[in-house]
Amino acid sequence: MRYLLLAECRVASGLMKEFTAQVQQWEQDALRHADAPLYHAVYLGSDDPASVLVITEFESRDVAARFAADGRLDAFWDAVVSCMDDPPVERDGYDLFYAATP
Repeated sequence: MRYLLLAECRVASGLMKEFTAQVQQWEQDALRHADAPLYHAVYLGSDDPASVLVITEFESRDVAARFAADGRLDAFWDAVVSCMDDPPVERDGYDLFYAATP
């Protein structure tokens, strides 16, 4: 069953370029990992682009746990925390209930 991790944060004024560079550098490494996420995305608030939602999707909860145990998720937050106004708010994970696609 697919498993999602969600986190919200706020990028400090003038640091979006640095934040983006740090995220992309982390993704290059993370997506080559044996337990890599299936999907990793950063969404910006429509009315407040400094408000960020980070979604990371894994094949299963077990895959996410192995990826996290390897320190990859901590490495993400370590890389980008200097670009934030406040520490991120990480949500408990979500198991996929259902999805519809065309």
